[in-house]
Amino acid sequence: MPFHLKVVDSAGKETTLENLRGRKVVLVVYTSSMSDCKRHLERFVTLSEDFMGEDVLFSIVDITPLGYEEFLSNLPDNKGNAIFRKDLDGNIARILDVIFLPTTFFISEEGEVLERHESLHLWDSTEFKVSVKKFIEAGS
Repeated sequence: MPFHLKVVDSAGKETTLENLRGRKVVLVVYTSSMSDCKRHLERFVTLSEDFMGEDVLFSIVDITPLGYEEFLSNLPDNKGNAIFRKDLDGNIARILDVIFLPTTFFISEEGEVLERHESLHLWDSTEFKVSVKKFIEAGS
């Protein structure tokens, strides 16, 4: 479902999320304009490092209506095992029906949203690791 959405990555490459098809994806939609989102994002990035080499991709999309340079200046120094992207056309939150930020999605290889979490509680290290591990192992 979300794979047609247009984004730009931190290297400046414009793309759609189509290049994620065929991979299991943990997708986080957040806004860099909210200090809570930015602070908790660092915790998420650190947790993503535990899954380096696993069959899952962590993609973080900033929906803040910022210019590209401002987007880059808001990225954390440690990007962990995550790829940061910026929503180019402003449609991600609407299409994915995002109300609470950040929202985390577990997306199958076929592009289906399998789980959605509208809470920072998911990022409690133990719960998050168990959820991601189950997600990776599902269908293997």
